[in-house]
Amino acid sequence: MKLSFVLLSLFLLSTYAVYAQADSSSAITFSGYIEAYYAHDFNVTANNERPSFIYNYKQTNQPSINIGLLKVGYQKKAIRANLGLMAGNYVKYNLATEPDGLRNLYEANLGVSLSKTKSLWLDAGIFPSHIGLATPIGKDNFTLTRSLASENSPYYETGIRLSYTSANQKWYTALLALNGWQRIEGLGRMPSLGTQLTFKPSSALQLNSSSYVGLEKRGGTESWRVFHNLFIVYQSTPKHTLAACFDIGKQQQLASTNWGTWYTVFVQNKYAFTNKWSATARIEYYSDKQQFLIQTQQPFQTFGYSLNIDYLPVPSTIIRIEGKLYNSKETIFTKSNGNPTTVYSALTAAVAFAF
Repeated sequence: MKLSFVLLSLFLLSTYAVYAQADSSSAITFSGYIEAYYAHDFNVTANNERPSFIYNYKQTNQPSINIGLLKVGYQKKAIRANLGLMAGNYVKYNLATEPDGLRNLYEANLGVSLSKTKSLWLDAGIFPSHIGLATPIGKDNFTLTRSLASENSPYYETGIRLSYTSANQKWYTALLALNGWQRIEGLGRMPSLGTQLTFKPSSALQLNSSSYVGLEKRGGTESWRVFHNLFIVYQSTPKHTLAACFDIGKQQQLASTNWGTWYTVFVQNKYAFTNKWSATARIEYYSDKQQFLIQTQQPFQTFGYSLNIDYLPVPSTIIRIEGKLYNSKETIFTKSNGNPTTVYSALTAAVAFAF
């Protein structure tokens, strides 16, 4: 799908939504988001692109758009639907394996309520992933760049979802049948399965458990993948929020009945100095020795450290800057002089606008 067609579609979508909003009784909502950034790496990178295991804010040394999005939502009585169209680097790198005609779909789903008294819904289509804390919408994330856990687990998924939310809003559970691990177009075989359970005992605490099991294709060979994501978000005070995540996955080795394991953990700590200024620090570790998800020619065992500063001049706009450092056990990076190194460092700045 060419960019000109996408831009025209976004314009028509926004025009329709604006007219729809003129009717206060309308069930249609309209929203948009755009995020521009500039990234600089202190290591040598190929083609002005960040390492292969990074998919957002990928291009370096040039102003770029990570994502531009327009979305229309509809909900009235027992029916709900969402359609979102997008463009930018996120599309180029995260959806590179999808067919051309589908890459610019951020979200396209339709749902029906199965109960008149309970919040029980059956939805089908393309959704944001049920796994992890991060989303493609940067302003909704704790930090500017994504964690290694987020970059190497699904951002989106396609399939059928049966979900239930308790009357007191404290419990959410979902069962999913999916086309695969971050896939729009399926491989024409049995669906993958997913589950999600979220518990919010109070407005300050959220606990989430998400799982996935399915067949994945690697090197022309299919193998089973089992994955679990666990995270907790705790807002101890109006100014302080702590989040922690642990992911673990197991997968069959190629042409073998043996299984290998990868795992990752991170902690991020956010503090709001004022209503406009905040900072977030993150420490993380990712181990994928057998390179099921991260292919770097050597076993991937890497610590990551980042510090993020946010400024909100107005509620609809956020300005962010972040410094990041990776420290790997193996020499998987390249110094500015061309020599291999275990250390990678980068600086990223971004401005985002939402409406």
